Amino acid sequence: AFKVDHNKEIPLSYFFQTLQQFEGGRIGTGGGNTTHPCCSEEHIHPDNMGGALSMFSKLLWSKKEIRILILGLDGAGKTTLLYRLKIGEVVTTVPTIGFNVESVTYKNLNFNVWDLGGQTSIRPYWRCYYSNTAAVVFVIDSTDVDRLGTAGEELRSMLAEEELRDAALLVFANKQDQPGAKGAGDISEALKLGELKDRNWSIVGCSAIDGRGVNEGMDWLVQTVGDSS
Repeated sequence: AFKVDHNKEIPLSYFFQTLQQFEGGRIGTGGGNTTHPCCSEEHIHPDNMGGALSMFSKLLWSKKEIRILILGLDGAGKTTLLYRLKIGEVVTTVPTIGFNVESVTYKNLNFNVWDLGGQTSIRPYWRCYYSNTAAVVFVIDSTDVDRLGTAGEELRSMLAEEELRDAALLVFANKQDQPGAKGAGDISEALKLGELKDRNWSIVGCSAIDGRGVNEGMDWLVQTVGDSS
């Protein structure tokens, strides 16, 4: 069975260390190969992080691929979905603290897919990745009814960002294989998706475990972003 090597997951402090190499050590007051104190995960300041993450994501982004973000609350199944798309299998995952990024080919389209951690402390930094994004895949744990309100707030806050003005939205109502999962219609109502204006969006019930609904959602995504790529 395929297992994600989480030792390769990129922590937030890595951005600053790598950017110093790209920028000749001009981040903060350090120089050369010296790591500035803000490179420590315990000392990252939001004012430094925003610009650095945005710059670093642009350095890694390939213009030949369609950039997709996978977002959602922690535990929604984002990483499981990513590797379902990548290799078509269920993988062993742990909570994502930094991000996972993979190239995924589907229906002859090449996607640059970023799976971002969904913990409360990480969500404010999602915006650092919005530039050049063609679509957001927002993953919902359909069994986690108590946090649907929080998920909706995060979704609306994200969609209000100028950099995502033209991005398509695909909501995956995940974990449909589990007892008590709310259907796509109930999730749509809870998230108030019907109130969205001037936005290409769709919601699909899915299971990243058994694969149901995943292709249906991706087919919509290909049709939507493929026409504009």
